Amino acid sequence: RLITAITMANDDSEQPQFPVDSKVLLQGLQKAPELNGQKGVVRGYNQTSGRFAVFIHSEKKSVNVKPGNLSYQPRSVDSLSVKELKIVLQQQQQQQEQQNGNGSKASFSGVDKSELQNQVKELTNDGDPQEIAQVLARHHAATLEAEAKQERSKRKNSTATSTTSSSTTPTVDPTQAADQLANMSPDQLRQQAAHMRSLDPASIRRMYPQLAGMSDAQIQQAAAQMELMANNPALLQRATQQMKDMTPEQLQQQMQMEQQQQQQQRMNGTSSATNPTTAPN
Repeated sequence: RLITAITMANDDSEQPQFPVDSKVLLQGLQKAPELNGQKGVVRGYNQTSGRFAVFIHSEKKSVNVKPGNLSYQPRSVDSLSVKELKIVLQQQQQQQEQQNGNGSKASFSGVDKSELQNQVKELTNDGDPQEIAQVLARHHAATLEAEAKQERSKRKNSTATSTTSSSTTPTVDPTQAADQLANMSPDQLRQQAAHMRSLDPASIRRMYPQLAGMSDAQIQQAAAQMELMANNPALLQRATQQMKDMTPEQLQQQMQMEQQQQQQQRMNGTSSATNPTTAPN
């Protein structure tokens, strides 16, 4: 059942240079030169390996890439909407205020687009496309983080006033989940499973709000289920049919039961750890 949450689908650690959801270009790859110049989207960062997980749409797969082999997809001043122009100006202004410790906030209300473009050029090294892309990416990442914090706060408040875990379990439409699952090819299932295994669970929960209430073990189990269904079409067919036969309430109840089972298993493991047995050599 865990697979349903995946089909409907940020670690607080510092991520250098490229936040999650950044649009990037691959470059300077020697072992896979055919990927140079390909466009991708950053899906996560592995602190241990120091590499970014980048999903390449044209290849329909994720690859792990060093920061030195990535650059932002350039954004020229002329390509920016009025909203994006104002975001760049506001972000650059805030940076200057932090550096100088003072400064008055400018109002962009009523300023026409051409004037906004001129101001962006003045504040971004003559409209450097890489600098603009970086500013927009970091603003987007900050927005996602603020939304994630707000969602965590809501879940915390809901949990404090409820005796059940229903407030932290996402509501999933079984029919929609089943249709999405049925439309995935075996290769896509394997790629999704590999992508999940390449990221730490905290990053997965941030990227997919539907998984926010799932434990690390449940996320790992979901990836394993994907691989099983990729290798067994009959199992995939049964899973999709079972989902279609369930109501949203039944599916949510099933997911809650699995969460409780995982919690009980962890408690049992903690209990047994106080009386360890001798491990075989």
